[in-house]
Amino acid sequence: MITSGNPNLYATLGVTPDASTNELRHAYRALAKTLHPDISGHREKFVAVKRAFDILSNPERRAHYDRTGEVHEPGPDNAHVESLTRASEAIQSAIEIVSKVYNPLHHNILQIARDALNDRFQDVDKQITNLRKMRDIQLRAAACLQAPPGRDPITGFIRNKVEELDTIITKAEAEQTICHQALEILQGYTFTPESETPPTLIERPCLDAEKFLELQKGTSL
Repeated sequence: MITSGNPNLYATLGVTPDASTNELRHAYRALAKTLHPDISGHREKFVAVKRAFDILSNPERRAHYDRTGEVHEPGPDNAHVESLTRASEAIQSAIEIVSKVYNPLHHNILQIARDALNDRFQDVDKQITNLRKMRDIQLRAAACLQAPPGRDPITGFIRNKVEELDTIITKAEAEQTICHQALEILQGYTFTPESETPPTLIERPCLDAEKFLELQKGTSL
C-alpha cells in the first residue's frame, strides 16, 4: 500500500537526507529513550519516530521514499508476527507468574507485561552499548597495532572479532525492535482488574514490586 502526504521522515529523526545507517540508528535510539510511552507518555511522537526509522533503515523503502516522497506500507511480515507473539507471551507469562501466589484478575496484568517488556528493552540497550564500546576498542587496537613485515595474523584475528561483534549487535538490535513493536501492540489495550483491593489467594494485602520480582525469578517474559 502506498501512502502520500507524509511528514519529512528525516526531520522526524533529526537527521539529514544523506545520513548513514549508523546515524539513523543513533538518532532513533536517542529519541526512543526520551519519547517511549512508558517514560514520557508521548505515544504519538514515539510511533512517528519508530515509523520513520523503520522506513529509512530499510534500503528499498528508503530509496522509494527518496524518489517519490511516498511511503510504501508493507503487509504483515514475520517481524510483525514475532512481535505479536512476544506481546501475547508477555501477557501469558505475567498471568502465570502472578498466579503462583495471587489471583491475576485482581492485578494489572497488562502493566506487568509492559514493564517486563520495557525492562527487556533496557537490558538489551545496555548490552548494545557495551558491545559497541568493545567494537570501538577492537578497531582502535587494530589501528594502533604495528605488525612486522610479512603475515599479520593478529590484525586479522581482531577484524574477525569485530565481525563477530557486528553479528551480535545486529541480533540484539533485532531483539530490541521486537520489544518496541510488542510494546506498541499493547499500547492500544487497557486492563481493568476485577477489584481494586481484593483478597489474594494466600490472604496477603497486594502484590508489591519486591514480591513480583521474587516470583519472576527463573521466569523470562
